[in-house]
Amino acid sequence: MKHLDDSQIDELWKSYKYLWQGYNNNEKIRCMNVGYWDEYTLTIKQANENLYCMFAKHLGLMELAEDASFLDVGFGYGYQLVYWQQALGVRAKIFGRNIDQYQVDYARNLLTELGCSGIELSHGMAEELPYSDAQFERVAAIECVFHMESHRFFDQAYRVLKKGGKLAYSTIDFASSLDNKRMDDLVNDLRLRNDFPLLGEHHVNNSCESDIAYLKNLGFDVQVIDFSEHQVDLFPDGDNKKSLFVIAEKR
Repeated sequence: MKHLDDSQIDELWKSYKYLWQGYNNNEKIRCMNVGYWDEYTLTIKQANENLYCMFAKHLGLMELAEDASFLDVGFGYGYQLVYWQQALGVRAKIFGRNIDQYQVDYARNLLTELGCSGIELSHGMAEELPYSDAQFERVAAIECVFHMESHRFFDQAYRVLKKGGKLAYSTIDFASSLDNKRMDDLVNDLRLRNDFPLLGEHHVNNSCESDIAYLKNLGFDVQVIDFSEHQVDLFPDGDNKKSLFVIAEKR
């Protein structure tokens, strides 16, 4: 993974943590993801936009017709929704699902302020999707699968996708249980404030390998892209964590 110096890592993590917890006294960034860093990337905003483009490319979002629809799970403050619609010209109906009411409200205000239309947001867990069977052509989840009971989410994603539909998610395979616990602490803060069940010992069982095997058994054809060299390590402790981009097509 890409390594920054200690001062940059500290600043990035502080911004990430403040935003994750829903504070509004830190306006540096409102991007919730580590992003995709290449030699031309200088800021976390650019890195996030690179990652949004990666999703758009592998999901074929720009090719979707106006009567198609796709779901973004864990959309944070909603900037990818704006980017997909306004910068990339995505025409399909966009739905979003987020566990934190503060972020949902912020995103709704952002969409109104920036003149975005045809985007429908809901508050709730990814493990409980309030949508019809076979409703979506595409489902996206940017750096959030490790924050949830992933197998329950995959069950739901499979249900709401049409045959031939695609799920794509980017995730970090934290090699240590300590890093997973750090992530659990963050998401459990959101769950507690939003009256959802806590994850408990989720960090002990979190595994990209088991997630991919589960997807295949569920009925997905799976492609995995390792893009570890293009992500910043928030916890540079030499544990060989990996960043993976997973594309799963429903058979």
